[in-house]
Amino acid sequence: MPGRLRDAWATGPVGPTDGILVLLGMFGGSDGLNVVVPYTNSLYYTQHGALAIPANQVLQLNGSVGLHPNLGYLKTLYDRGEVAVVQGVGYPNPDLSHFSSMAYWMYGKSGAGTPSTGWIGRWLDGLAGDELFRAASVGQGLPLHLIGDNKRGIAIPYWGLGFGGGDSDYDQWMYNALRAYSSTSAGRGAWHDAIAGIVKGVVDVGQQVSPVFSRDLPASDLEKKMTVAARLINADLGLRVVDTGFDGFDTHSSQPAGLNDLMTDLDSALRAFFTTLDDRFRSRVTIMTYSEFGRTSYDNDSQGTDHGTVNNHFVIGQGVKGGLYGAQASLAGLQQWDRMVFNTDFRSMYASVLDGWMGGGSSTVLGGSYPNLGLFKQAPGLGVGTG
Repeated sequence: MPGRLRDAWATGPVGPTDGILVLLGMFGGSDGLNVVVPYTNSLYYTQHGALAIPANQVLQLNGSVGLHPNLGYLKTLYDRGEVAVVQGVGYPNPDLSHFSSMAYWMYGKSGAGTPSTGWIGRWLDGLAGDELFRAASVGQGLPLHLIGDNKRGIAIPYWGLGFGGGDSDYDQWMYNALRAYSSTSAGRGAWHDAIAGIVKGVVDVGQQVSPVFSRDLPASDLEKKMTVAARLINADLGLRVVDTGFDGFDTHSSQPAGLNDLMTDLDSALRAFFTTLDDRFRSRVTIMTYSEFGRTSYDNDSQGTDHGTVNNHFVIGQGVKGGLYGAQASLAGLQQWDRMVFNTDFRSMYASVLDGWMGGGSSTVLGGSYPNLGLFKQAPGLGVGTG
């Protein structure tokens, strides 16, 4: 790192048995029935109509469900026992608004009122210290679920940092001068001091992560984001949570081609992530997908589906106890505008990850107790050297 900037900004290396969580959002509401396909259920073919994946194309997981045909790499991970497929995921009294439902998923807590914190942010609140690098979002802003009452994550643009990431002599002189503004109070009030602290933070983050962008990145946005996520973990800055995601799942029309492309992107991004990730972190990282809701079981008149209430999600990693969890939502008795009924509360997925991988505290973070799904077969870091 540049010698003129002498402070230590990072949290310090992640402990050899500390779990690292990568959150992967599928924004817009993915069609869970076409991602994890109930290929032996005749009602699926009746209700999904021309959108249904033909049974002979499904990547079979067992005698009743399989993966979308474009998820070949994910199927390879499943066959290794490294993918938990959590079925029938939703929550009580579902909201069909993108904004409200995603806020609920990010909040991760039941109760009235407007969410102002997120489940990862509240987990950060429970950690000792106030280090800059604990959680990061690779994207265009800081989402609600990385904001706590007292702590928050950081946002890192996936195309790289301009201001703060330079390495010329002139850049370093400027950064040193700007960082100095925050060394003591200027006596001009709290707002002045807050802005000075923010500028220092921007410079600190830029200097720490600039090596991540020094080599070429893939052209695809999601591959790029997941490659950046893996490089950030490899840099061992102290990150315990890395969040990113991609959109395009609000498929009210022209769903077949659109979902095919999205599944290809997802599969390629997972391959890019694990190809980039250092072996020393392979047993310390778990990926979990999330989305604001699923889609309707019936297709509409525009080759699409509408906002639903149930979805299927993935938890992926070397420590995961692979297999099927929960059950597919029932399609029996549904009419054109009916929605499926969930059977796995999404906060059970959160609780299972928090308690099984991140060190515990789910009842405090989530404001209640939720069944642990038993998603993990081993503790983080088991059997792998720390390098």
